[in-house]
Amino acid sequence: MLRLLAGDVGGTNARLVLYEAPSDATSLRDEKTMPSHKVLAQMYYKNNDFQSFTEVLCSFTSLPAVRDRKIDCCCLAVAGPVSDNHINFTNREGWIIDGNAIEEEFGIDFVVLVNDFVANGYGLLSLSHQELASLQEGEGAEHGQCTEPVALIGAGTGLGECYLTPTKDGSLIVFPTEGGHVEFAPRTKLELELLEYMHRRLNTSGELNGSETEVLPRVSVERIVSGKGLENIYEFLCEKYPDQVNEVLDADYNESNERGRLIGTEKYNYKLFWRALEIMFGVFGDEVGNCVLKYLPYGGVYIAGGIAPKNLEFLRGKASQFMRRYMDKGRMSSIMSAFPVYVVMKEDLGLRGAHTFAARCASDILASGANEEKEGAVTEHTKLPVDAPPPSRESKLSATEAVREAVVTYPLTYAVVTSFTSAFTAGVIMAGMEVAKKWRTR
Repeated sequence: MLRLLAGDVGGTNARLVLYEAPSDATSLRDEKTMPSHKVLAQMYYKNNDFQSFTEVLCSFTSLPAVRDRKIDCCCLAVAGPVSDNHINFTNREGWIIDGNAIEEEFGIDFVVLVNDFVANGYGLLSLSHQELASLQEGEGAEHGQCTEPVALIGAGTGLGECYLTPTKDGSLIVFPTEGGHVEFAPRTKLELELLEYMHRRLNTSGELNGSETEVLPRVSVERIVSGKGLENIYEFLCEKYPDQVNEVLDADYNESNERGRLIGTEKYNYKLFWRALEIMFGVFGDEVGNCVLKYLPYGGVYIAGGIAPKNLEFLRGKASQFMRRYMDKGRMSSIMSAFPVYVVMKEDLGLRGAHTFAARCASDILASGANEEKEGAVTEHTKLPVDAPPPSRESKLSATEAVREAVVTYPLTYAVVTSFTSAFTAGVIMAGMEVAKKWRTR
């Protein structure tokens, strides 16, 4: 049996789960087997209680259910860009996560960091029909068939987007994007005023002169469709309609540390809260439709994040602002009904995706390790002792090191290779690339 550690590490919270799974490469790549993995331990941590992520991991690995068990593979979904298996949290001083350092410090064979929305994409593969709310059935593949491209868009703290493409072996590979940072395009007079408000708010170069050639501050769609975007819309409405401000709820809003959540919970009690949500979901419908036009996801477009599942009344029905704006794509409107549209009702996609990715990496390691063993090469289970001298350049890479280096150094190549070969062949090819690179640097 293998132990797989999955983590979802954001700016505020860290969630860790240790699973026990069969040591079978084929089974580990089958998302349908994920629910059968035994949960050995799980914890939810508030990051403010710790000076570093290392302290979080020390706390977790000291749990009775964890401390005497060897962890074979670990995937951490992290909120931010990953470079060389390393991330520095810009919004949390002192929080640096280095996958390679974690391997050595905690004796874990393989640690890989992935962007949290990439993890969300892999998390889709574990969802059941019961965990989805259908907004449109469409004419494409049913959920879970993995035969057509899939798009994922999620509004929460920010606006994330990614897409998934099928491979010849029937699995899906996730590709990240920065689609949430495209320009906000107003469709109503009120939204034009909102855009002008955002121009003033984001302007840092002095007064706007109003000339025809003046370049105005850029406003991304994430500034409107997100938790922070909801705050921007509400504050714009307060400025435009001061006579409609509810002084009690506005005071609660100004004192709250979770303003977006307050808008959602009090929407039936305050007109401007409700109107802010209406505006946001109208723009959200535009952007979901844009995703469909870009990716043609006949496998479905999935709406994730913490905002949508709590506000389904703004999304459901052909008459909703969301669906009307989704469908209204000019000359392309006729194709918009062909795509299945779902709302993900679960908010643990990142953790699920980290689990799925850890299992896939373990599968590749097992496959490449089996091949090396046939050739008499070093396998992932023949690590040097902690006190051994560093290996010379003539030393062969272990399977674990080779796959880790392949994922980190050649992420796009790894994805392409995997999409056109079996997991077994992909692991061998990428491990070979890394070994060749080491020999070239001698």
